[in-house]
Amino acid sequence: MNDQDLQNIIEEKVVEVLGYQRDIPSLYARSHIICLPSFYGEGLPKALIEAAAASRAVVTTDIPGCRDAIILNKTGLLVPAKDPQKLADALQWLIENPKERYEMGKAGRKFAEKEFPIEKIVQNHLNIYQELIIQDKPK
Repeated sequence: MNDQDLQNIIEEKVVEVLGYQRDIPSLYARSHIICLPSFYGEGLPKALIEAAAASRAVVTTDIPGCRDAIILNKTGLLVPAKDPQKLADALQWLIENPKERYEMGKAGRKFAEKEFPIEKIVQNHLNIYQELIIQDKPK
């Protein structure tokens, strides 16, 4: 997507482009679906963990990191990277199936509480830093 594509979307009013947001919890509270159609390896996206913690159904791409943040068809849906039609289909399905969307959100919250408690995330980060310090020491 280039700047002209984004401008066309804005002008056509296909979606509402919110721009930069500071209050992410409020944004999640006003949302029903969280979508992250990433196409490059970015590790485990915190946005998807936050979405699950906020009890929101997720649509994301089937790439490492993103796919690890959901339980397929239980907490969210996966689509192939760079496939706008499959992405639109997944979003449409969740829009048209509010009961399933709600259940995915509830399951996502339980998944986040079990797999991604803040203490575990912080400890994982500290472990990585410790490994990097050990690797960087002169021998």
